[in-house]
Parts: sequence; C-alpha cells; structure tokens
Amino acid sequence: MPAFSLMMLIVSIGLLLGGGALLWLGLRGQRVGYEPRCRRCDYILTGTTSQTCSECGATIDDKGVVWGARRRIALAFVPGILAMILALTGAGIVGTGALQTVNKYRYYPFNWVMKDAQNGTGAAFQEIQSRYQQGRLSRARIDLVAEEALRQQAVATIGPLTQLWIDLLDIMDTAGDLSQLQTDAYFDNSRQYSLNVRPWVRAGENIPLNFQFSGRGPSGSSSTVNLAAEQPIRMGSHEVTIYLDCWNGSSSVGVTGWCNAIGSSSELAIGQHNVHLVLKERQFDHMPSKAEREKPLSPRRERVIELSGSMEILPSDSPDSIELVTDPSLAYDVRAAIRFDRTFGLTLYRQNHADREKRSLGFTAVIGTTNGGTVCLPVDVAFDVVHLVDGHELKVDTLLLKAGTNTMRIFKLDVDRLDNRMVTIQLRPNPDLARATVDYFEIWGETITYENIEFVEAD
Repeated sequence: MPAFSLMMLIVSIGLLLGGGALLWLGLRGQRVGYEPRCRRCDYILTGTTSQTCSECGATIDDKGVVWGARRRIALAFVPGILAMILALTGAGIVGTGALQTVNKYRYYPFNWVMKDAQNGTGAAFQEIQSRYQQGRLSRARIDLVAEEALRQQAVATIGPLTQLWIDLLDIMDTAGDLSQLQTDAYFDNSRQYSLNVRPWVRAGENIPLNFQFSGRGPSGSSSTVNLAAEQPIRMGSHEVTIYLDCWNGSSSVGVTGWCNAIGSSSELAIGQHNVHLVLKERQFDHMPSKAEREKPLSPRRERVIELSGSMEILPSDSPDSIELVTDPSLAYDVRAAIRFDRTFGLTLYRQNHADREKRSLGFTAVIGTTNGGTVCLPVDVAFDVVHLVDGHELKVDTLLLKAGTNTMRIFKLDVDRLDNRMVTIQLRPNPDLARATVDYFEIWGETITYENIEFVEAD
C-alpha cells in the first residue's frame, strides 16, 4: 500500500475511534441534580425507606444509588458526527484505490471477460491472454479467441487493442493452436492492399499506378514481403505490361508502404477502362541480400492478390491534367513552409582529405511545422531542386509534397569545388513529376529561390 494511503487509513481509524467515543459520550450524557435514583432502573428513590427498589427490586445501598438525572451532551454530537464522516470518507478513498488495483476480471466468467475485451477494455484482454497462456481455456474457447483476433485483424479501423490481438494471434499460431483455415486467414490479413490509378491521362501518356499496403502483422516482425506482377495488367480488353518488384520489411499494425509502377496507354482506346491487376506476394523470414535474390528463393508463404480500379483515357489534345497554381496570396506561405538555412544544415564535408577539391555538399529542407515552423504548405508541390553554385546549375533531386506535409528532407550532392561560402537553391516546378503520380492535380507553378544560404565546413 502506498505511504499516503497508509497514512490516510491510520488517520481515518483515529477519527473513527475518536468520533465514536464522542457520540457514545453524547448519547450516554452526564447526571445533573441531587435526587437519589436507582442505579439499575433510574427510579427516583426520594422518600423511600425500604432497602430495595420498589420498581426493579435492586438492593439500595451506597453502590446501588446514583445522584441526579442523566442528560445527553448535545455539544458532543457535532464533532463526533464530523469525525465519523471524515473517517468514512478517508476509508472510502483508500478502499476505492485498493479496489482499483484488484483485477476484477480474474473472477468474471469467460463470456463477460470476452465481451469487454471485444469492446476495447485492456484489462479484460489481458485476462483473456493470461487464461490462454496458463492453459485455462478449453479448445472451444481458444477457437472463440482466435476468431475474435482474426476479426480484429481484418477490420479497416485500427483500435487501441488491435496490435495486442494480433500479437496473441501470432502466439497462438506459433503454439499450433490455430486451424489451417485460421492460419491462412492470419497470414492473408497481415497486409491489406489497395490499388490507386490516376483517374485520367491523355492518350499516349504513361499511366501511373500505386499499390499501398497497411500492416496488420505482429509487432517486431522481421519478415519481408516481395510483391511482383504475376501477369500483365488488364485494362478493358487490353493487356498492359508493367514492371513491379518491390521488397518491404515490417508488417506491424500502423506500418504503411507503397510501390509505384507505370503502364503505357499507347494501345488503349479513348474512354473509360476497368483496371485489373494480379500480384504475387511472397513472405520471407528475413530480407534477402541482393546476391540471394539472384537465386531461386523458397518463401515461407505466398499468395495471389487481385486488385481492381478504373481510369479514363482522354484525347491527346485534351487540357493538361496538371494545373499550375500561381495565386499571389499563397506565395508567402509556400516559401515560408519550405525552409533552408544554416541552422538546419548546409554543410560541406570533405570527401577525401588528400583531395580537398572533391567535396560532398549536404543540406536539409524543413517543411511545414517541423522543428518550430509556423506555416503549413498550402498547396501540393512538385519541384526540381537545383543548386546555383559558382555560376553553375546542378540538379540535386526532386521534391514532391502534398499540402499540409510536415517533414524533413536531406539532400546530398558531390561537387568538384566550392569557392564561396554562400550557395543559392532554386525549387523549379516540374509538371512531369506530378503526372507520374496518382493524386497530384494542382501544384505550385512559380520558381522559389533561396539566396545566400551559408554553409559550415566539417572534417
């Protein structure tokens, strides 16, 4: 018991005893007056000459006679009652705290515990897991727990206990307590996939496709998944060959990832097309090295995944699907939301101590409210990142961000020489970057220049 609770309990007991004594004293009262009375029955003995009480028959002697009538002491009631109230309140607080530390679910029947665990009560789930691990569940109840864990794994919304249910499911699978159907469902649900296709492209343009997954596997999983196109993608009556060979790591709850692919629209007619894609997912216990991937690999499990979507081919002379936003009221926020300065790193590193002319220039872009920023990116951006160094232009990388993004991006570029300690960075809009995505349609359309950014040199 915590020291504070123990002290409160001692004080409550003291108040209870003190309050009880005051109430007893107030109820018993004290004798007032001088008339003789029988000690046993309080009968008035004034004028009595007999040696016995005429009321109760008790012997009347020095010990059998008391003097005065007994009167209650009203002033003792108030402090006595207050002391009792404080004592009961303190005892109630201590008792409530003690009850909260007691696992009530230990004494509940299985169905009651299971209902609360299904509704997201952590203590109830812990009791279910404890009973399973202690071997206190029948075969039928193990199946009920497994089915509930599979249901929790399959729902789209992540709940507070989703990861715990899946971890329990993994324990049950390792112990061999899942049926083959339950094992298959467990692995099939460990990753949930969706296909996204750019809603429309002009005839002759490439068709961007995006495959997203959300993890529903055990925590700390070290398994690796390979995702490859099993056959050409079907768009209407045509087949379009795409290249897809993605490797991803953890599948824990909350882990997300994606793979991008490009298809050709050259053989597709103008109009709406249904998209159907068949992928093969292979699961391995670890991430194979590049050399291992060149040899035949034996996966732990594999399955075929079918995904569907739709898109439209527009005439080649249709308006561009990318709109360049140049609203002057947004210009300040776009620039302020993407920051380059010395604080966040423009550092010149020596690549070779023997050759001081060969350097590697590294810098960081801080976007949105990250690291104390106060402005959110108001519009999607698709930029080429360009260095203007000593009169030369050096394309470094690209910057593709959705509105509202808060993140940091690190860029690095090898340069032959750098005579000045100031550099200029330009962000130039590139609509082709946006066209290669499934969900960029409006991007900032003006070049942003950051001049005279200082760097520091490090060994």
